[in-house]
Amino acid sequence: MEKVLFGDNQFFGVNHLSDEKSRSQSIRFKDDSAIIRVLDQSRDAGINTFMCTTHDRIANICNHIRRNQEKYSDYKIYPCMPYAHKYANAVTELGIIGTIKQYVPGNLFGTFARGGMAYLNKDYIKLMEIFIDAEMKMFQGVSTPVIFIQNVIICSSINKIGFRMSGGKEKYETYLNERKFRPIAMQVLAAGALKPEEAIEYLSRFPKIESVLFGASSKNHIVETKNLIDNLM
Repeated sequence: MEKVLFGDNQFFGVNHLSDEKSRSQSIRFKDDSAIIRVLDQSRDAGINTFMCTTHDRIANICNHIRRNQEKYSDYKIYPCMPYAHKYANAVTELGIIGTIKQYVPGNLFGTFARGGMAYLNKDYIKLMEIFIDAEMKMFQGVSTPVIFIQNVIICSSINKIGFRMSGGKEKYETYLNERKFRPIAMQVLAAGALKPEEAIEYLSRFPKIESVLFGASSKNHIVETKNLIDNLM
């Protein structure tokens, strides 16, 4: 697993600290070209792995990578699925069968039959398998060596001020010091409440942290955070 992973929250207006910043980011990244520009800046900083949800617009990013295969020959994407918000919204608006029609392309008759039978039999695991298979189609031709199914099992908020650390920071620190697992730290900057240097210095106290996932909107912020991780961890 790479030490540094670049995330996608900033591209889709997800900020857990500020609604105003969420709106600002949504406006800034309303065009795919703005997302691609920041991803290229992260590549220039030496980050070649993009960890993302299966948001609808990620398909456009994959299309860009496929059209420029030589440029992105060493680039990897780690999809995280299922994207629960997308499915929940679709089921509310379209119902189960409508959601299957919306998100399962290809042989509609076959997938509709499988999905319909799974729904009638209340086989929600089979339904989720169908959705996941469908979502992976957007990554065809793109390197996806790691795929996360509900990544919150091992990818958790870890930061100096305990932001979104369910159960309390002390419990996390006990696990990081005493348990055997391969943690990925996310929300390390506490949605902007921490400066990169103090955030990464805190993470450096826990050698078991295998990777750091962070998102940023500016080249300077990306470079600063990447250099701190390289130098301190």
